[in-house]
Amino acid sequence: MSQALLFHVLDKLSEVFQLSKEEVGALTTSNAINLFGLAPK
Repeated sequence: MSQALLFHVLDKLSEVFQLSKEEVGALTTSNAINLFGLAPK
């Protein structure tokens, strides 16, 4: 997936859910940790 597409998805998610880009990033990181059992770094 291209970086441009990821930024576009980030922009749209923050717009749809009325959250900052930082909040969307924190939520998606938390979801990935919980879903895939990743250890936070």
